[in-house]
Amino acid sequence: MSICLRELIIWCERKMNARKIPLGKIFVVISIIASCIQILSYFNVHQNDLFDNRVSPSYIVNNNFEYSDKIFKNTYINLLGNNLTGFLDEFENNCSRDYPDLSLERLRCLVLTGQLFSGMSMYRDAYRCFSKAKGVDSRIADPYFSIGNIYYDLSLIDLLRKHNFDYDNDTLKFTLYPDDHTKELFKLAEEAYSDGDKLKTLEEIDPALLSMGNITFVLTDWPLISHRRKQIKEVFSGSRSISAAYSELIFLPLRAKYIYKSNDTFIRDMDLFQKNASLKLKHANMIADGLQKQLADISFHKGNALVAEGNYNEALQRYDDAIYSDPYHFAAWTNKGNVLYAQGKYDEALQAYNKATDIDPNSDIAWLNKGSVFAALGKNNEALQTYGRCISINPKCAKAWYGKGLVLQMLGRTKEADAAFAKAKELELAKENDFDPY
Repeated sequence: MSICLRELIIWCERKMNARKIPLGKIFVVISIIASCIQILSYFNVHQNDLFDNRVSPSYIVNNNFEYSDKIFKNTYINLLGNNLTGFLDEFENNCSRDYPDLSLERLRCLVLTGQLFSGMSMYRDAYRCFSKAKGVDSRIADPYFSIGNIYYDLSLIDLLRKHNFDYDNDTLKFTLYPDDHTKELFKLAEEAYSDGDKLKTLEEIDPALLSMGNITFVLTDWPLISHRRKQIKEVFSGSRSISAAYSELIFLPLRAKYIYKSNDTFIRDMDLFQKNASLKLKHANMIADGLQKQLADISFHKGNALVAEGNYNEALQRYDDAIYSDPYHFAAWTNKGNVLYAQGKYDEALQAYNKATDIDPNSDIAWLNKGSVFAALGKNNEALQTYGRCISINPKCAKAWYGKGLVLQMLGRTKEADAAFAKAKELELAKENDFDPY
């Protein structure tokens, strides 16, 4: 029984003794309060849980873990079926089964699985994954930043439960009003973020682990974390409100709808807010993507100008800048490979050309370049296959025919080599003495 209810009963007893309130009204008041407490108990929430500032940070965390499990997890299971948790658990088990102990691949898998759990508001499960990732390699920052995000998310859930927020559909602003519980959770978030600051991210240590074909994984969302740390700093500087980040404009109304699902008017407002926020986010992402591609093109052209000047090292830096802005910039990968080839760094050139063929497997120039570097490495069979791939895409590529002829000559297949050279001459695009390997 809560402190408030005990005080109410004592007060009622006094009033009854003084005959100042009819007995029937007293029972009505007690019944209403008891019903409210019963409803809160259904959600595993008590009056002093939500508003008593004396509770410990761990209690606040666990209380919101339990609430998220009860409301959000069950909601997703109802929507997506009982196999949801089994699927995600299997995903987590795969991290241990598919990757060696203490490997960065296992760490990446656990962080990505934790993100899936977190996206479903299964924060306890997400926390478990991120903690396992820390155990794999405590020198990597990403799990710490992810745990910081969990604490921040829990603070938002806590404020939603208390209805400590306002929203404006016209300006698409979602404002929350922190309390002492928020500050406790913010402290935990900032501690985790600060721990991450001292370490290197997986992207810094081995960026290749964040790419798989045309897919690039994002383990740490820097814009979101930057926004959140700014909000934390403002709260501890005296600010009475925090503003939602772009990526939170979908998250917050969706969670609020689950909490207040019996309020039809509120649900309609949240649906409208989500729709408008989705359009705004899509527009903002389109603008951001356009700017990134423009920056990539600028760096790419600077690299080309530096190549013309013979400044290969500076050119490589500009091509890397272009690739950083747009990881799928085919021409930047191709020209980076060309410069590395010219410097005699054939293994590195091959890596660049591999990226180019991944991005555009139907480009004859990509396979031509790859064939040239295989030939330079003395890998004649691979070179022969690669030139063949180029010719299958563009049978009129004289350079590929000529390169194929050189490789066949090296393999002692003279008749085939002569036929390939004849084809190159027939196309009148290559001559033995002035052939350009590009």
